[in-house]
Amino acid sequence: MEMSWEIGIICALSAVVAVFVVCWWFRVDTKWEKRQEMCQDLSKTCTIYGYDRIASICDAAGRKDLSGMIEQTVVLAKDMLDPLKAAAILMGPIKKAVPRMLDDPEEREWILTAVRKAGYDVSPPMGNPPIKK
Repeated sequence: MEMSWEIGIICALSAVVAVFVVCWWFRVDTKWEKRQEMCQDLSKTCTIYGYDRIASICDAAGRKDLSGMIEQTVVLAKDMLDPLKAAAILMGPIKKAVPRMLDDPEEREWILTAVRKAGYDVSPPMGNPPIKK
């Protein structure tokens, strides 16, 4: 049985197309791996700064858990619409940020000014040392 030149060209082109498809697929997978790594790094950073709910969303994205990511995002958005839940969510980052801010003289002064404007006395009680500088 003799093979015509058209069939040979079709086979060769099919092989070339298959190689390009496989190369494209691995390139796409490499991009996804970079995004996955970026999501995991962002999740760790969010955890450090107290954004635990956002960290869990980033973690779900890094694990390719689209339904979990969407579900957690919707729950977070609904919780942020309730003032009490929103305040509770934001307390984590605030509790981690304030000590860092008190270490910086400019930030500390900004906090003290805001507290004074709210009507609170921030002068140290008699006999206690002043705020560390």
